Amino acid sequence: LETASRADEVSWSHLRTVTVDGVVYESRTNNPGNASPTAQGRGEFTNGFIAGLGRAVASATEVSTAQTQGGSLLARLLARAAELGKNSDLARWAGLTTPRSGGAYGGASDVGTPPPPTSPAFTIGGSGWYQHFSGKSAICVKFDTTAAKPNAATTITVSGGSVLGARSTTTRLDSRGEGTARIEINSYGTYNVEVSVTAGGRTVSRTFVVTVTQAAGSASCS
Repeated sequence: LETASRADEVSWSHLRTVTVDGVVYESRTNNPGNASPTAQGRGEFTNGFIAGLGRAVASATEVSTAQTQGGSLLARLLARAAELGKNSDLARWAGLTTPRSGGAYGGASDVGTPPPPTSPAFTIGGSGWYQHFSGKSAICVKFDTTAAKPNAATTITVSGGSVLGARSTTTRLDSRGEGTARIEINSYGTYNVEVSVTAGGRTVSRTFVVTVTQAAGSASCS
C-alpha cells in the first residue's frame, strides 16, 4: 500500500507551479498536464507513481533484485515505484506531502523525500557607480531580482583596485527583493563587483564594472 501523503497532510492534484515559503516551484516533470494549459494532468502522486513503476519494470537490475528478494514480484516493484518516481511528484518535490508506504514488505514508514527542486531561473538587474566628496570614496551598487526573491541570501565580492576592509560581504534582499552595497575604496581604477543571489537552491551571479576616476561620482551611495 502506498499513500499520497500522511493523514495530516493534503493530497494534491496536478500542479504546474506551487509557492512554498515565498519560493515558486515550477514543474519540470513528465506530467501530461504540463504540456499545455488545456491538457488534463494526473494527480501529482499518481504521476510520480506511474513514472516510478515504469522505471522499475524497465530496469533489469530492479527486476533482478526484486526476484532475488522473493515473494510477489509485483509487490516488490510497486514498493520501489514510490521511490523511483519521487522526482515526478511536484507536491512531494516541494515538500508539501510525505508519501507513506507499508504492507507485506514492512510496516508503515515515510517514503524518503528528495531535496526541494531548484526554483525557476531568475536574473539580477541593477546598476553600479562610485561616489567622491561625500564621506569616504566608495563603490555603490543597487540590485534586484526578476522574479523577486525576498530575503534571498546575497554575497557581494569586489576585485580590482584598492578596497578598505573586506572584499566580500553577505546580506539578504529586502521584502521587495532588492539590495544595496557600499564598498569603501582608496584608489582610482576599475573595480568588478560580483553580486551572487541564492534562492530556492539556485545561485545566480552578475558582475557590475565600475571605473573610478578623479571626477565626482554620479551620486551618493545613499
